[in-house]
Amino acid sequence: MASDAHTRKPVGYVSVQVSGQGGPEGKASPVGPPFHGGVNIVVDPLAKRGGYGTAIIRALFDEPALADVETLGGAVDATNTGSLGMLRKLGVTEYTERKVGTKVFRNFIFPRPPAH
Repeated sequence: MASDAHTRKPVGYVSVQVSGQGGPEGKASPVGPPFHGGVNIVVDPLAKRGGYGTAIIRALFDEPALADVETLGGAVDATNTGSLGMLRKLGVTEYTERKVGTKVFRNFIFPRPPAH
């Protein structure tokens, strides 16, 4: 949950589902790297364009529980200009597109930023 620094009101929510590689086909084994995080992010419509989405995504890579996650990704409605702008700020420039009924979604993936 993300909160406004001044009002402390909730302004956003993010969830990440981590997946990784399994063992040889047909064999039970633990999931191993490389790990990928599927991201779902929601920002309060009244707080949009305030930089919250970008800050939330950047903070995910600093989260200790996600230290082994190498990439984050998800899908955004192709008409959602605000989310597409946020992804551009984060360096996402390539998408694959998929159509569900009459809607078009852009799937995105971006890597962990290099360590400073």
